Amino acid sequence: RYLVGWLPWSVPEKGSEEKREENLTRLANWREAVAQHNQPRQKFAELCRLHSEDPTTRYFGGELGWKSEDQLRRELGDSAVDELVKLKETGEVTEVIEFPGRAAFFQLRGYAASQVRPFAEVQPALRDRRIREVESRIDTAVQNDLESRVLIQTDPAKLEKLKAPEFVSPESQAPAPMAGS
Repeated sequence: RYLVGWLPWSVPEKGSEEKREENLTRLANWREAVAQHNQPRQKFAELCRLHSEDPTTRYFGGELGWKSEDQLRRELGDSAVDELVKLKETGEVTEVIEFPGRAAFFQLRGYAASQVRPFAEVQPALRDRRIREVESRIDTAVQNDLESRVLIQTDPAKLEKLKAPEFVSPESQAPAPMAGS
């Protein structure tokens, strides 16, 4: 089982090649800063808090949680996991790996041999993980919904030119007296 962190960054496929290279270079520079730092785990966590585009892992140092190699392959793909299993020391980072629409680099944050434990012992952790997965899907759906809406922008110059309606006192709006009163 691996404890893996990642720092994803958008690399739009439809953008200009110059913008794509700029984003990949930025990610490579962050990767190099982690690799050269004397405390790579702390540097990685700091960069994740500042720059990660994954809202579910951003404030957890980029950690994806403890995962088996099979789980990682299903979630990240073979190319990412092939790079991850090459890492030997905690704190080491992979090269920048491209995915459709984004790129990322990964950090090995821990490694442990899998253990068989009684279900009653792991049930609370499994429940919490399932809740986090559902909340993550909800957060992603809300974020996608928010991003799909049309943004409205206000032009301050035109707004200043608008005049407020004149104040009309309630007495001037009173209904006419009724006949016979």
